[in-house]
Amino acid sequence: MNEQTNVLLSEQQVMDFFIVVLKDKALLSRLVAALDTKDGDAMISMASECGYSLDQQSLDQGLKKVLNLVAPLALVESSDISE
Repeated sequence: MNEQTNVLLSEQQVMDFFIVVLKDKALLSRLVAALDTKDGDAMISMASECGYSLDQQSLDQGLKKVLNLVAPLALVESSDISE
């Protein structure tokens, strides 16, 4: 595999991991706590517990993508609530 393929597979693993986390309230609470404290090791450990092999770089890249997807949705939801 070339480097671009590895990056895409890593990003897919991160996305899959976040989908798993969103389906489990306990994992979601742990992830939110890790995000609040910027604890990358905790997030990597959580991913490992869920069967994903992530490193800090792939986690950071995937997290940016996830947050870029979620942020606009949060803005739409908050504007719907205020109306």
